[in-house]
Amino acid sequence: MLRPAAHGLACDRQIIIKPARTHYEIASRIRSHREAVTREFNRLQEEKAIELRCREICFLDRVRLATLSP
Repeated sequence: MLRPAAHGLACDRQIIIKPARTHYEIASRIRSHREAVTREFNRLQEEKAIELRCREICFLDRVRLATLSP
C-alpha cells in the first residue's frame, strides 16, 4: 500500500493517489482476491487510516498506516 503512496500528491501527512486502481487491479497485482482487498480497505477506513473517494485513495496519516500494516 505504501509504495504507490510515494507517487501520490502530498499534503501535510496525507497522500492522495489519483486515479486509484480498482480493488480488482490491486488484488491482481498482489495475487489476492478483490474481496480480501475490499475487506482490508474497509478495516483501514474504520481505523481512520485511509479514505476512499471517487477514483482516489487518501492516506490520512502515512506514518500511522505503516504501523497498521502487517
